[in-house]
Amino acid sequence: MITLSLISSSNYSIVTGGVQPAFSIIFSKVINVFALCSIEEQKEKIFLYSMIFIGFGVVSFLSNFLMVFKISFFFFY
Repeated sequence: MITLSLISSSNYSIVTGGVQPAFSIIFSKVINVFALCSIEEQKEKIFLYSMIFIGFGVVSFLSNFLMVFKISFFFFY
């Protein structure tokens, strides 16, 4: 049980650490959107990237919450 808790919290920390590099890659693509000439195409791309950023936020929140929960579970039991 203790080993499973440590392994799962390690996996959550890997996911949390992977969000930041992915965020930087997508952010660089957002900057390139402003070079597009068509306003409609810019709106579509910005909406897509804003949904991706919301997804990053949800994944980051869940992985941080579960990581802390599993680590606290390990220390209390």
